[in-house]
Amino acid sequence: MADPLTSDQLLEAIANLKATPPLRRFRLLCDLAREIQDAIDIVSLEMRERERQSGETDNDIAFLKHHRAKLDICYRALRGTYAAPDRAMAALNALCKKSAPEAVLAEISTGSQCLGKAEGWRLVGIASGARKQADENYFTVVVPVLSKIIPDQAGYLDIIARDLEMEVAKAQNALAVLSSEKQALEAAQHQFEREILAAAIEMTPEDLRQLQPHQDEYRAAVALIEQHNSATAPDEE
Repeated sequence: MADPLTSDQLLEAIANLKATPPLRRFRLLCDLAREIQDAIDIVSLEMRERERQSGETDNDIAFLKHHRAKLDICYRALRGTYAAPDRAMAALNALCKKSAPEAVLAEISTGSQCLGKAEGWRLVGIASGARKQADENYFTVVVPVLSKIIPDQAGYLDIIARDLEMEVAKAQNALAVLSSEKQALEAAQHQFEREILAAAIEMTPEDLRQLQPHQDEYRAAVALIEQHNSATAPDEE
């Protein structure tokens, strides 16, 4: 169904059919009830697809949280070598985007200069005390820490480029809207079931005879009438 009726439109249809003869009302209500079921099926299918997509992102979300914890450690390590650790991390990200992890690992092993300007100074082989400390921190702390994130850093950058968390939030909002719509349609469906029963028990034998060519609706009407008669019949002493 390309453009399913809304629950409000369906309930309005019930009100508009109140004065219609029982046979016509019964048949129209049956048609609309089928539309309700089609609409519920469409919404349910879209909900399952949204839930599937949401499930696929669960691993990515868990990865982001785990990897960010590692990045916090990296930033602390970089502060021991660089005055601008953000720039050093940006340089690392640029390397990870263009090179394989093995090449990045080889590059960072050459020295602190590969990620930017380290603290202190070095001139013609002579280094200040601050530079010596920065370089020592780089090889003893920074390189081991970076080595743990480099294999996954390119994947992390790809995920955050997608703004995955925003995607998840939008998907959750859409799922909530679909759930609300399904509940409204199901409430309308219950109302239609009551109205179909009311129309069925108001039909005359002549109405039922006219309904016979439409076997599915005829059998449904007969079954509803029999159930109603059975439920309302007085108990035998």
